Amino acid sequence: SSWLAYLFGEYELASLAISNRIGLEKSTHKKSGWSGITLCYDCLIYLAFSIRTRENGLTSEISDMIEMVKKLVDCAPCNNHHRLLLIEAEVAHLKREYDAAVEKYDLAIAGAKVYGFIHEQAVSNERA
Repeated sequence: SSWLAYLFGEYELASLAISNRIGLEKSTHKKSGWSGITLCYDCLIYLAFSIRTRENGLTSEISDMIEMVKKLVDCAPCNNHHRLLLIEAEVAHLKREYDAAVEKYDLAIAGAKVYGFIHEQAVSNERA
């Protein structure tokens, strides 16, 4: 549900959905696990929230998520490299490095297309 709220630009609702999921995981003592897609959208949600509130720095939470995505890229680059590129584009946007952001968005779009992640290609296009 957090990813759906993200797609519609409802970043506060998306953040609330993440908090609810984390709370549920704590109360049941069962972690849903970090899948590439969940981790990617959680990171994108936090970045979008930072961009909207004009915060220029990365939180340690976002930095930790980026490191986890990098590990996923090492394990399964076909599934995760384009996601990392999109996250890096958003980080560049957050830092107001717009030329670098455009380059990363273009790479994310191309990478998603190559491996058939049409929905993530569309997200990258929208964010660019």
